[in-house]
Formats: sequence, C-alpha cells, structure tokens
Amino acid sequence: MNDAAVIRATIRPGLARTATDLYCSSLMKTRRFLAPVFALLVSASFAPAHELWIEDTPTGELVIRFAEYGGDYEKSPGALDSIILPFAWAPSVEAPEPALAADGKSESRLSKEARAIKEGKVEAFDVQKKTDHYLLVGARPEQAAQVETGFTVMGNGGDASKPARKPYFYARWQPANAGPAKPGLNFDIVPTGTAGEACVYFRGKPLEGVKVKLYPPAEAEQELTSDKDGKIHFSVAKPGLYLLAAARQRETVNGFFGGKAYDVASHNCSLAWRQP
Repeated sequence: MNDAAVIRATIRPGLARTATDLYCSSLMKTRRFLAPVFALLVSASFAPAHELWIEDTPTGELVIRFAEYGGDYEKSPGALDSIILPFAWAPSVEAPEPALAADGKSESRLSKEARAIKEGKVEAFDVQKKTDHYLLVGARPEQAAQVETGFTVMGNGGDASKPARKPYFYARWQPANAGPAKPGLNFDIVPTGTAGEACVYFRGKPLEGVKVKLYPPAEAEQELTSDKDGKIHFSVAKPGLYLLAAARQRETVNGFFGGKAYDVASHNCSLAWRQP
C-alpha cells in the first residue's frame, strides 16, 4: 500500500480527498525542486563517458550536442542544463593594414592600438538553449566555429585526497577541405590540411601520447594516440559526419569559478566535420 492509500484508509472519509490532494501536491513540488539537482548529480557521474561537439543540421545550422556519442542527446530540462551557457565564435578576422606615423616610416601609436584591438576580437555567435542542443545563431556549416563551456566546480577545494576539479569542454567545427587551421583552444584537435591527419595541442603546444577517439560514420569507434609531434592519422574514406574527441587532460592549477575554489582543471575537446 502506498502512502496516499494509507492516508485514505486512516483519516475520516470526508477529509480523504483533501488530505490526499495535499500530500500529492507536496510530493510533486518536492520532485520538481529536486529534479535539477538530481540531473546535475547524474551528469557529474556520467560526464567522463560523454562528448560535447558541434554538428551541422539538415536545415544548414550549427548546433552543440552533449551525449554519449551514438546515444540519445541530453535534453533540457535535464542533463543539458548542467552545461554552462557556451561561448561560441568564428576564428578571428585579419587585422587592418598598419598606418604610418607622421615620419612616413614607423607605424603610428593609434594604428598599433587599433590593430591590437582588432586582432583580439572574435566574431561571437549568440547561443540559444533548445530542447536537445544549443543553437549557434547565424553560424553556417561552410564556416569554421569554436566553442568553450564546462561544468561548475565539482568537489571541495583543499582536499588533497580528493581534489576539487573544474571541467572544461572545447569544441571545434571545421568544414571539410578548408585547409590547415591554427590552435585556438586550450585543449585542441587541429586539422593540419592533410586528409586524415590532425594535431593535438595543449596550451598551444603539440602534445604526445594523447588518447583520441575517432567516431567515423556508420562504423565502430577507434582509439588513436598522438605521436611525438602531437599528430594522429586516420581514414576518411566514407562520406558523413566525423568526430575526434579527447578527454580528461588533467592540469594541477588552483583557481576559482563562481566563487568556488578548485585544485584541478580537467580539459576535454573535440573536432567535427562532414566529409563529402
């Protein structure tokens, strides 16, 4: 017998409906309150098995997905809400040509400042949360895009036996045959311009020994390892969506996020493209 049935059996008949309704209403409110908390706790437990990536849609848009690749997409309300609103952008544009100073030889101070500001700017996209993805407003599959996001701090700082960690997720979309790219994320898988080759970077430097998962279209996933130059090699024989993903690049660094201390940063990255 459930709790609602017990109430019906023990209180006076005239009050049964009222008491039961109150109980059920209270129970539903409790469940609604706990649902986001439960989703966050669940996401923390399955996050290592999940990937975050950018993919194109049949309607010509770019979206961010979060899921165990090949499984159901995480949704909102639910585990998708555990992801901090992503920051998304296109690679930086070229800075303007330098303007000469009055002597006609050196670059003017104002020109230097203008160039520095221009070089530091990026073309940012508005990001909108949908039911099972984040939409990069205005982004198109024929242009490159990059994303940075993550979870809030997990654990409590200062505990050496179980350090608090701040997970970061980075994602890159690169149109097929777009040529070589440059590192633009702290943890990054970057196309070299050679078919079936990419290079893994950490903080701008090639990184050896990184385990990278390859998810080819309609085939089982493969595990690759970056060589001494940070490069990985793979086949792109079939058309379709390809995803390369690397996870849990740990970095011992103290910091704060949202006012909460962490001891370790955990970096995760992906590279996706559609092979024609």
